[in-house]
Amino acid sequence: MQRIMPKTQEETKYLTCAETAKLVRQALKVVFPGIKFSVRSNTYSGGASIDVGWFNGPTENEVKKITDRYEGADFDGMIDRKTYHTSTLIAEDGTARKVHHGADFIFTNRHYSFSGLTSENSFIQVMQDLCKLQRIKYQGYYTPYLLGDNDTEDLRGHVYRLMKITSFSPDEDYAGIEYDIEGSNHWCRVTKIKK
Repeated sequence: MQRIMPKTQEETKYLTCAETAKLVRQALKVVFPGIKFSVRSNTYSGGASIDVGWFNGPTENEVKKITDRYEGADFDGMIDRKTYHTSTLIAEDGTARKVHHGADFIFTNRHYSFSGLTSENSFIQVMQDLCKLQRIKYQGYYTPYLLGDNDTEDLRGHVYRLMKITSFSPDEDYAGIEYDIEGSNHWCRVTKIKK
């Protein structure tokens, strides 16, 4: 079987930040149907960036697998240096074109809204449910010793880590916390309910 390689145009096309944001929006819509994303472009004297926000839905890592493809720069913190790069964009006609995306970096920010609660109250609900599961008194964001006397992380950190690995489909809502007896990702997991 002969593999057909896309035709390549060598000239690099420079996209604006707004054009890049449009491509990001389209890609997220294809990969995560039913999730509403806010995609905003920002230009400033030192460059440009895109902010992507959404409620519930996929994890930040899942979204970054898509958005990272549209960044026009890399940053090496070890040497404090930003470098620019091109990407290959395949058009509908199969033509491959080198492009430089107009956004240096794309920042992702996931929010939560469960059962009609505000983002902050949704997070508090998860914290309270985690305390209830562990049979300890909820004392706010910094409740100590969730996992016993040797636990050096506060409650907020535990909830961030749990939510970081939990994704929701568009028709799912938060239902509570339970022990993860299979031990697949974490010592506990979020339970979900169909909307």
